[in-house]
Amino acid sequence: MLVELKSVETDTSKWDLNHLSAFFGNQWFAVIVYLLPIFCPNIPFLTLAVMIFAFAELAMHLFFFNLSLKKWYNPGLLTTLVGLVPVSVYYLAHDWKLYSGLDWFLG
Repeated sequence: MLVELKSVETDTSKWDLNHLSAFFGNQWFAVIVYLLPIFCPNIPFLTLAVMIFAFAELAMHLFFFNLSLKKWYNPGLLTTLVGLVPVSVYYLAHDWKLYSGLDWFLG
């Protein structure tokens, strides 16, 4: 543990990116962010929040997780690069005029 995490902490619940934090981030937060726009498609800032979240995912999986884990790949990087970001870029490039300044602020 000292070599991999640069820590002598043996309690896995205190490690960065432990199972509990991954469960919260991947399950509950993502379900809320992705399901709300499906059930409320008439609220534009909710769909915009999904697109903004995709770029936050890109930053987290491409930079922050890789730097903290000291690895070049982590779970979620491929789906972010191949799925979320291209769809978000396409959607925003074609439909950016649908959003007002308030939608951008709330998103």
